[in-house]
Amino acid sequence: MFLRGTTIAPVRAETSGLRAVKERHDEDAAIEATAQTVATAIREHVRRVEKRAESELKAAMASADAERKVLATQHKEALAQALDAQAQLKQFAQKLHDLGAERLELERKLKDAMTAKALAETQYQQLVEASEQLTANLSRTLTEQRAQSGTPSAATSKRGETAASKSAAATSPAASTPATAAKKPIQFPGPARDAKRVRMRQGTFVSVDGMPGQLVDLSLGGA
Repeated sequence: MFLRGTTIAPVRAETSGLRAVKERHDEDAAIEATAQTVATAIREHVRRVEKRAESELKAAMASADAERKVLATQHKEALAQALDAQAQLKQFAQKLHDLGAERLELERKLKDAMTAKALAETQYQQLVEASEQLTANLSRTLTEQRAQSGTPSAATSKRGETAASKSAAATSPAASTPATAAKKPIQFPGPARDAKRVRMRQGTFVSVDGMPGQLVDLSLGGA
């Protein structure tokens, strides 16, 4: 009994050791299989991540390229607009320069017009004065003619009438016939009249305060 017991105990111990080794082997195999499964899953996950990252990278590159093209187009448009604005600015500067020159020219013309206006006013004043002098001379001539026509009596000799006629003719040429008045118009002292005169048709006769005459021309200040 003692020998048998001592023989069976080592066998059982060996069997237990083999079982433990087998269990450890199975456990190692399971761990290895699990590790392989995990590794496979990790590799698959990494592959999917890499594929997704590659797709995202391609999409990002495509989007960046599209944005770059858009930015390039916008840059070209902005550059064209800048060049156009620069050209318009040059045109505006040229127009401003031209307007400045036109302004100076208009100011010069305005100054000339004001000078011409002052000269015209002076000439008009001279014309008015000449017209007044003409009217006064005509009135004086008419008065002298009337005085001379009322002085001679019936007893006056022919010689006295001839002398009075010569005196009246020398004093007032306008009192003579129309033909004589046309040939020798009355001359009055004073500045020359520069107003525009309109010549009348020959043979136009007028009467000023009862004194006949031939109308030669007309102007703003007299006749």
